[in-house]
Order: sequence, then C-alpha cells, then structure tokens
Amino acid sequence: MKIGYFALTEQGFELIKRLNGRWPGEVFPKSDLKQHIEEAWERLDALVCVMAAGIVVRHIAPLLRGKDKDPAVIVMDTRGQWAISLLSGHLGGANELAKQLAEVTGGHPVVTT
Repeated sequence: MKIGYFALTEQGFELIKRLNGRWPGEVFPKSDLKQHIEEAWERLDALVCVMAAGIVVRHIAPLLRGKDKDPAVIVMDTRGQWAISLLSGHLGGANELAKQLAEVTGGHPVVTT
C-alpha cells in the first residue's frame, strides 16, 4: 500500500516519523496542503492526515469520485490517541490501516462501519 503522510504541526510531524518507521510512505510538507493532497489523491492508496478532521474533509470533498475509486483516508490527532477511518474503509483498506496505525501509537482505531 502506497501511503502519503500529512501534518500541519511539529508534533504532527513527530508522530509521522514514528508511523513512517513502521509503515513507510511519502511525507508531504505542510506548505501547499491542498495541492499536495490533490496530487497524492491520484497516485497513492492511502492518505494519513495528522490534523483536524474538518480540514481534511474540506480538502477532499471536491475530489470524491466513489468508494471503489477513492484512496483510504485516515485522520489522527497529534498524540496518536485516535486513528479515524474516514474514507474508503472496506474497499480502500482504511479500517485495517487505522487499526495498524493505532497499534504503533498505543491509541484507538475508530471504525464506524
């Protein structure tokens, strides 16, 4: 699974370092977040966003095409306490990836499907 990691704070990037050590992926800079998400959307299997869910929803909403086409999207808080399977839970693998990421942080996966 090709993963892209996104964060907006120093604490978020520290968490990404831990996650990337176990589940390697591409780490995107915080600048031009919208542009980087759009680019990753087309070529990666999963986006892990360490930031507020509202920010993620606003950026991905125009990109949604269908549950069989969209990448998995997981949102995490900066402490790694919650790994939320936000999009493409079953088909995209977000449910399982949320569980795996929560294992790394000692947090809790949030899977609502």
